[in-house]
Amino acid sequence: MKKTLFIALVALLSTGAFAQAPTADEEQLERRHEVKVNLISTIIGRAPEVSYEYALNQNMGVGTRATFSLSDNWYGGNHSFIASPYFRWYFPFWFYRPFDSIDRNASGYFVEINTGIGALRDEYVSSSVDGTSSGRTGTDSSMLFGMGVGTGYRLVMKRGWSFEGFGSIGRDFLHADDMGFYGTAGITIGYMF
Repeated sequence: MKKTLFIALVALLSTGAFAQAPTADEEQLERRHEVKVNLISTIIGRAPEVSYEYALNQNMGVGTRATFSLSDNWYGGNHSFIASPYFRWYFPFWFYRPFDSIDRNASGYFVEINTGIGALRDEYVSSSVDGTSSGRTGTDSSMLFGMGVGTGYRLVMKRGWSFEGFGSIGRDFLHADDMGFYGTAGITIGYMF
């Protein structure tokens, strides 16, 4: 009994000995979460686009952006909804220091790999058996799935505000004949917390 109790006590105390210490990059990040709004698509394109990103360390982040179409004819095509999870790799420009108010964590030039999952609107005109049109129109919806790449530049201020210009494009695997591609571009403003 004493031997079993001793082994259990040693096992319990040794679990803390193998805990992984945070690296210098992870300790320096004060703000890891960020929410953003794409100003171009929201104001001009009538397609609100919101994003969330989590900074893994100073040079990498994962997130997703979601775009909702408020009109039938918007600049992005016939998508009614797109969710695009992404992985970003940042290349900060350490030599460029125009202001001391710029934060170097998860900022600078970036490249991203993304996927696109969403819904497409397909308009149709119904016709009768003899080929004449009945004049009725409507919309069908189908699914979008694809993968793509993107690039851009992001500045993060010391107080947590971020400004970003980006563009991304991807290949739709399910509708290669109809649409073929999906993408987005814009200027975002965000806040890190």
